[in-house]
Amino acid sequence: MGSHMINLFLCILSSLYLCFGLLYFCCRILPCRQRISLPLFLCLTLFETLLFWLKRELHHNEMTILFQITAFLVIIFLFQTSLMKKLAVYFIFQLLTICPEILCTSVFIELHNLFVPTNIYTPHNLISSCSPAEYLVIELSNILLGLFLLWKISEILKQCIDHLKVLTCLQLLLPLVAPVLLNVLIAIQKKSEAVLTLSIIYWFVCISSYLLFLRAVRSLDQQHREYLQKKMEIELMKKQMNDSVQLSNEYSNLRKWNHDIENHIMSVMYLMDMKKYEEAGTYISSVLSQLNLNRKETCQKEDSHHEEEH
Repeated sequence: MGSHMINLFLCILSSLYLCFGLLYFCCRILPCRQRISLPLFLCLTLFETLLFWLKRELHHNEMTILFQITAFLVIIFLFQTSLMKKLAVYFIFQLLTICPEILCTSVFIELHNLFVPTNIYTPHNLISSCSPAEYLVIELSNILLGLFLLWKISEILKQCIDHLKVLTCLQLLLPLVAPVLLNVLIAIQKKSEAVLTLSIIYWFVCISSYLLFLRAVRSLDQQHREYLQKKMEIELMKKQMNDSVQLSNEYSNLRKWNHDIENHIMSVMYLMDMKKYEEAGTYISSVLSQLNLNRKETCQKEDSHHEEEH
């Protein structure tokens, strides 16, 4: 009874991790069609718990395919973006959940076989042979490492997903496809020598795939920096063009003002020559009042412009 309760707890814990990790990872990168509600999260968690229970109790490893299909459908129907971005996010999520599982499982198997050589574990018999307590240790380490990777990678992808190139997308997808294909080849082999050889190749491909994935992430980061640099250059060019237009307008206004002043001086000189001193004084007063009025209007416009900017 205690073993079944531990298994049930492990199934609930694993399903909560996958559901939360999937929704958290996708919500940080992709726009949602609608708000993720708590009943939807609980229904998804309950379904995943059932799959984990069947996989753990009945040793149906085929349930992994249902996990992947469920995650794919969630991304397709709950999020709104292009198909290429959805596929990229889906495969990246799968990779970020598979890599910690492979790493934690491999480390546990090596440590167990080193200190307990009487009971040898392999990746194929681990789930059916290990105790619930051992499986809890593996799952907790897998969850902690997986959540850390989902958090760090989502920080990068949410800035770079809009600049994702086809080659970079292939670099992100290949690390997941290659280990899966090798795993299928290992499953259909009947000779132990072939299984051993392919298993060695499988671990080598997993490590290489992880390194290739990191390279793709760095490439995404580089693309994002280039995008920000180009954006800054465009904004600087726009500012320079606006400043140029503003200087041109000020120069035109200055020429107009000089021309007006010249006309005013000529008018005053004409009135003085005609000995119309009162008319000249009145004209000068009207010009000065008009200049003061224009100056006040200019100051008010500048003040309102500064208030709008602040």
